[in-house]
Amino acid sequence: MSAPDEATDRRARGATLRVPFVARCRLRFADGRDELGLIANVNELGAYITADVLPQAGEGLECRFAVPSNPGEIRVTGRVAWVHPRSPRLSGSLPIGFGLQFDPVAEPDRQALERVVRAYLSDTSA
Repeated sequence: MSAPDEATDRRARGATLRVPFVARCRLRFADGRDELGLIANVNELGAYITADVLPQAGEGLECRFAVPSNPGEIRVTGRVAWVHPRSPRLSGSLPIGFGLQFDPVAEPDRQALERVVRAYLSDTSA
């Protein structure tokens, strides 16, 4: 499957919908520094993360976190797609943080993330 076809397939399954999901995470940046963060929403393609130290857009990092009913931690790598800094001009709808676009995710971790999205959607449609 080519990249555009894979993206289309993921969109058809609802993968682009980020769902609320709060979990502590450990971040490791390319320069070796470690930080703690808090995931605010997630899907198979990325997450929104709040942290005390904001990275630069384009910066690479690794993120580790747990999801319910999944043995072990999810480990993803990716790039900072955008940053929501401290600014009185910006909307209060998002906390200070950044969007992390995941690199391709290992299949077991991708399935765990997909279950998180499905569980949220089934809870909200009931």
